Amino acid sequence: VILREPCDRAFSSWNMYRKLFAKDRDLYSKRMMRCDKEYRNKPVIRRSPESLDNFTVYIKDELESIANNDVIEAPVLNWGLYHQQLIRYRQYFKHDQLVIITSDRLRCNTILELNNLENFLNIEHNDWANVDLSPVFCGEYKFKPEREALDILTNYYSVPNAKLEEDFGI
Repeated sequence: VILREPCDRAFSSWNMYRKLFAKDRDLYSKRMMRCDKEYRNKPVIRRSPESLDNFTVYIKDELESIANNDVIEAPVLNWGLYHQQLIRYRQYFKHDQLVIITSDRLRCNTILELNNLENFLNIEHNDWANVDLSPVFCGEYKFKPEREALDILTNYYSVPNAKLEEDFGI
C-alpha cells in the first residue's frame, strides 16, 4: 500500500477533476452511472462552477455534504481517510502480509524501498541502478492550495492520521 499525504492528495484530485470537467462537465456523472448502481438511485449534489475555481469552496461544499449525509459529485476527502481503508484490509490480510509505504519515502529513497519490497515479496533483487526511476507524472498546478483549505484539511485529517500512526506506525 502506498499512501500519499492526504492534503496533497485531495488537492491533486481537485486539479484532476478540474481538467476532466473542462473537457466534459458530465464526465463524473456518466462514469458513476456506468460503474455504481447505487449512484443511479441517489440524489447527487452538483459541484458549483465557483468550486471548480476555488479549492477552499470545493472542500467546504464537500464537508457540508458529509455533515448532511448527502452525496456530492467528485468527492476528494474520504479517499484520504487511510485508517478506515487499512482497517478493511486487515479483515482480509494479516499484519505481516501488508507493506505500507508513504509516497514521500518512496520518492526520497526509491531504491531502498524497492529493495525492501523485494525482500518482503521474497523475490530476486533487480539492479535498480540501470532503471529509469524518475517520476512519471509531476503535476504542475495553475493554483496553489489556499492556506484556509490546508488548515481545514489538516483539521479534518488530524484524528484519522493519529489513529493511522497509533495502529500502523505511519
